[in-house]
Amino acid sequence: MKQQQTAILIFANSSQEEIKRKAIEKGQSLFQQLNQQIIRTVEKTTLPYFLFTEDRQKGLSFGERFVNALQNVFDMGFDNVIMIGNDSPQLSTQLLHKSEQLLKQNKVVLGPNHDGGFYLIGLHKSQFHKAYFLNLPWQTHRISQCITSHFKATNTVVLLPTLIDIDTVADLKKLHNYYKSISVILLHYITQILSTTYRVWNHVQKHSQNLFLHNSYNKGSPLLH
Repeated sequence: MKQQQTAILIFANSSQEEIKRKAIEKGQSLFQQLNQQIIRTVEKTTLPYFLFTEDRQKGLSFGERFVNALQNVFDMGFDNVIMIGNDSPQLSTQLLHKSEQLLKQNKVVLGPNHDGGFYLIGLHKSQFHKAYFLNLPWQTHRISQCITSHFKATNTVVLLPTLIDIDTVADLKKLHNYYKSISVILLHYITQILSTTYRVWNHVQKHSQNLFLHNSYNKGSPLLH
């Protein structure tokens, strides 16, 4: 039986690791749900997939770990790899199928996110040059533009719709505005975190105002001489 041409690589940390790296208070249930959701989304494609959490990632920097994971799947004999994370809950099975079809047309597929990064990259093995990818400005707002410009010269890159990825509470607020594009349970966790965050912020703000009103800077009227 011939091996399928395309595999999906999920490059995502466990919820325990995500909570250490991202500035989202009490977000472990959210991260658990994101991991479960991306696997369900991928399984619907029926394509073979591989999950690379922090235990399976090799390398000192993010770029090294990312590139080594790609190399690992290509080394298994696949012609195409679609690499995704777990933090773009708007990513659908339909977009993954579209990526697969574009890869069959020898296109590089890039799914940009709102902050200059990307939530998906699809490559044929002939387009994967390890030295080039290792030297990219990983984890900066320039990464998506660098890849787009590199492959644009050969007219091989196709951009998918821009989606929101989750790194901060501000990202959760943006995503909440697009509630129809995410699952009900995920919306529940996001609403819960935002509600808690704003309660804390309102408490701090109120406490600060009280301090201002009662602090020692208000000395009263100046003495008359």
